[in-house]
Amino acid sequence: MSESPSWPGSAERVLGLGQGRGGVQAVHLHLEDAAATAWTTAQEWDGCHDETAPPLAEGDTIVMMFDGSKSDDATGLVGLRMPDGHAGVLHLQGKPEHLAADTRWQVNRDEADLAVRTAFERSDVMGFFADVREFESYADGCAQEFGEQLLVEATTGRNRHPVAFDMRARVQEFTQATRRTLVDIRDRTLTHDGDRRLRRHPLNARRAPNRYGTSVAKEGRESPHKIDLLVCLIVARHVRRLALASPGWAKRARKRGGKLRVFH
Repeated sequence: MSESPSWPGSAERVLGLGQGRGGVQAVHLHLEDAAATAWTTAQEWDGCHDETAPPLAEGDTIVMMFDGSKSDDATGLVGLRMPDGHAGVLHLQGKPEHLAADTRWQVNRDEADLAVRTAFERSDVMGFFADVREFESYADGCAQEFGEQLLVEATTGRNRHPVAFDMRARVQEFTQATRRTLVDIRDRTLTHDGDRRLRRHPLNARRAPNRYGTSVAKEGRESPHKIDLLVCLIVARHVRRLALASPGWAKRARKRGGKLRVFH
């Protein structure tokens, strides 16, 4: 694992050839600003790589978070194993880097749906949240098909829904989950499999203060440096905590003849 963080731009792109000393200073200032606003560091993230933990596998009991986009942002699916919280990427799509910025591209929704269905077929899924922006009907379909097997609901109250997690309306909840995830990274109680795709997104993320604390954001609205897998990871860890605290999880433990061993 020696891949460098995806900084906003390389020296060649920012400086260009022949711009001289002033250009070099601009590059240094740019990188210093990026480092100052970074949500986490390569050292912190890489310290959570657990080579001894088995990767997510068929038959695991897991929770998942899906964050979809039609064209601009990446579309991702991250899973967490319930007993130990170990994280893995189950799906990722994004605009290919070789395409020009003005070239139109759309996510393959069938591939994303196949990844979700494959996870439900091969794993024991206890919780599945999906951001509804641009995928409202998809979240409804998943609720109808898989909702009965889930231990926790993504939305409670009058508009209860087993899957739909509207990020636009859950800023406080997401901000709190973001803070907890960063604490877990620094305490190394979060573990992952070293997937370079998952590594890029936390290192791309910038701190985004709001009225509830500090959330995460891309460096800019049109930035090609995506953070969607990080969003999936943050919410998936939130789903796991909800599932662990649910009556349904305790009931599963009693049915199995004792307390399920859980590593936080």
